[in-house]
Amino acid sequence: MIVPIGPEIDLHSFRPQEFGPVVVEYLAEAYAKGFRDVVLIHGKGLGIQRENVRKILAKTPTVESFQDAPYGWGGKGATLVHFKEKL
Repeated sequence: MIVPIGPEIDLHSFRPQEFGPVVVEYLAEAYAKGFRDVVLIHGKGLGIQRENVRKILAKTPTVESFQDAPYGWGGKGATLVHFKEKL
């Protein structure tokens, strides 16, 4: 599967079984391309996808921090990720 690499990714179009691998691949590629911050759009819903995204982020060694995106960028329906600086 080809995942477009930009400053954000909308995860709504991926099936549940693709979700985890897509997030992992996207994070690795975004970090490799030198992005310092990215936004993962997962939607509000019941919060299941948000929690799944955050479990992955917590285990990703290149992620320095993450939080709800600012209101104009999706608020609780998106997560803003800040990568560690490359050495």
